Amino acid sequence: MRKTLQVITETFHTLVTKRRLWIPFVFIAILEAALAFLIWLSPHPPFSKVLAPPLRYFFSDRILHYPAHLWFLYHAMKHVHLVAAILAGAFLSGVACVMTQQAYQSKKISFRQALISNQVRFVTVTLVWILSWGLGKLAIEMLGRLVHTTWVSWAMVAVALLLQALLVFAIPAVVFEKASWWKALLLSVQLALRRPLSALWIAIPPSALVIGFSVVASPIQVGRLMDRVVPEIVFAFITARLLVWAFADAFLTVSASYFWLRKK
Repeated sequence: MRKTLQVITETFHTLVTKRRLWIPFVFIAILEAALAFLIWLSPHPPFSKVLAPPLRYFFSDRILHYPAHLWFLYHAMKHVHLVAAILAGAFLSGVACVMTQQAYQSKKISFRQALISNQVRFVTVTLVWILSWGLGKLAIEMLGRLVHTTWVSWAMVAVALLLQALLVFAIPAVVFEKASWWKALLLSVQLALRRPLSALWIAIPPSALVIGFSVVASPIQVGRLMDRVVPEIVFAFITARLLVWAFADAFLTVSASYFWLRKK
């Protein structure tokens, strides 16, 4: 437990003092913002000729009109996050692991050096991220098919946190051990089961922050606030969401990397 507290303390200290370590997470946030911007452009000519048809096909014509389009923009952020993670987010999380290793070894933190180090394999880290996300999505979908009661809602939260704790070390395993995707998942589960309290302490704070924000600022709640205030208030919630997700990803990645490097 003492080692875990040291890791958490070191994580906060590193994120505060080593500003270059934020570069991967800033890039992820910029990519998400760029994808959201494309959705915002979809009803406006000349972009509507290319961007509007797929949105109209999958979500109906209504979401292309003001103010429903602004609400849809916020609602679609979960899809934006998924696409951004697959395109570059998982890879950049691996790059952040390498930069954390640089800080751990008291070396100069270099985003460029981390990119060209060949420690991060795009296909493997992306596959690990997709499988981790898919397992969580599948478990929550199965629980969601049950009668919607309070205990089912809490069970869904508990399952999400538990899976995050079990798989929190998967990307560090790929980066630091050059593990294949299946071995990385196995190594993560093994370490989490060997140090369950540590895994929970690392996984729960950022995951709880994300879940809490998703509940408080759900699309339904934001939609009601848009009706009471002005529709454009949605941009404040989109910005807040990007900041919350960036901090959660940074804390989770850096703390998991530190713990893996200290585990021996």
